[in-house]
Amino acid sequence: MVLSSTEPCEDRAKIPIKVFYSAGSYEKARRKLKRAEETSNLSSDSDFNENRRKRRRKYEDPIENIPTTSRHNPQILVTSHCAPNNPPPVTPHLNSQVSSSNEGKTFQRKVLRMLEEIKEDQAELHSMIQSLTKAGSCSAIPEECVLPVNSPEDLNLFNEYLYGREKFSQICTYFGSFGGHTYNSLVRRILQTVMTNEVSLQYNWKGTGGIKLAFQNFQNIIQMISASVRKHKKFEKVSQHEVEVTIKKWLVYAKDRDGGRAHRAAFNGAQIIIRNIANVTK
Repeated sequence: MVLSSTEPCEDRAKIPIKVFYSAGSYEKARRKLKRAEETSNLSSDSDFNENRRKRRRKYEDPIENIPTTSRHNPQILVTSHCAPNNPPPVTPHLNSQVSSSNEGKTFQRKVLRMLEEIKEDQAELHSMIQSLTKAGSCSAIPEECVLPVNSPEDLNLFNEYLYGREKFSQICTYFGSFGGHTYNSLVRRILQTVMTNEVSLQYNWKGTGGIKLAFQNFQNIIQMISASVRKHKKFEKVSQHEVEVTIKKWLVYAKDRDGGRAHRAAFNGAQIIIRNIANVTK
């Protein structure tokens, strides 16, 4: 119709068109049409309407989905948009890992404690072996030395017996095989082997004129006890002064040994009864 320049009929079909460009002549319009076909993105009305619907969905307001009664409540709006950031739940797998780690640390502590106990036992066994090795063949008192002594005269002879260097060494080796948790208990065991309690009752450290004899005069015996104690590795730093202090205490409490304390208590009780009877008869 455009090419023949004819007027359209009244009953012609109306087709909606979209104007991209206007030209003064048909030839110019054809040239523009060819270029428009190559460069323009032409779409149908259905595609155009569908694209418009898709773009509308992007700008939907989330508030429209909230009930009308809730739009006027700011607290509800805040809670609906700002969900609390709860920490992620601990999975059973992580719980098992933590439990396994704690059990591993407990097991390690037990193993270390057992190793320390084994080490202490080894040190004690080593000390005992050394004591037995030093004792050697001298596991008994020589035949010519009779202990315990039963009198102050025998104690004096034993002190003279220790003047011999070889005999002194043999006696030290014998008493060095004695055991004890402390050096005090070891000193007491040696003293009990050297003399009876009846003899110890006649001595204190310095002596009392006419009543007690002086034990400090027996220097050979005192030095022998000190040397025997120091044969133990754990007592090797014990001084002679410490040994002497233990000897003094042992002599002081001699009267309480072998039932002496009970006998003294009974005697004192009897004396009190006698005095009470005497007071009544007056």
